[in-house]
Amino acid sequence: MATITVDYFDTPITVTLIRKPVKNLNLNVRPDMTVMVSANDSISEKRIREFILKKAEWILKQLRYFEAYQQPEKAEKEYVSGESFKYLGRQYRLKVYLAEQDLIRYYRGRIELFTTQPENRKKKKQMITNWYKERSQKKFTQSLDRIYPVMKKYGVEKPALKIRQMKTRWGSCQKKEHAIVLNSDLIKAPTCMNSYTLSAGITTKNSCCL
Repeated sequence: MATITVDYFDTPITVTLIRKPVKNLNLNVRPDMTVMVSANDSISEKRIREFILKKAEWILKQLRYFEAYQQPEKAEKEYVSGESFKYLGRQYRLKVYLAEQDLIRYYRGRIELFTTQPENRKKKKQMITNWYKERSQKKFTQSLDRIYPVMKKYGVEKPALKIRQMKTRWGSCQKKEHAIVLNSDLIKAPTCMNSYTLSAGITTKNSCCL
């Protein structure tokens, strides 16, 4: 792999170039904001740079889109009624209730948290974290089941799916176990982003590569 930087007016665009036996120049902007171009050995760097410049506006548009979901939370959450939480690309208000048992549900456009200890911030934080993980497992499994039949006809083995908290990446792969590992925070982004990440993982035959 090599790195190429192209200046589009005053904006530098850095691209990772992968040489492999493909017929055409292929461009890919990933959710982690990595820009990838694949090309065969016969294509000159000059032509690749021209290709990147031609696609520059589209690349920057995709980077801005993904950047919106890379921003860290500016303030520590208090997990009280009225705070907003991201879920599938949208912001939803939290409503906290005193209850006889602990439960979280998504209901009528808001996230409702029922707990025996509504003043216990640590407990509410853990409940939200667990809820995100549970929703991630369910939603990402549904996405994988929807996407895989399209890939199956190419002889691609269906990968296992694992959900983990990750600090800097949307996902990774475990080639030996033929498994895709997704960041549980991906449940906060639009559905198209987790579908994209899954597709990237299963389109490489007999392996996964995010």
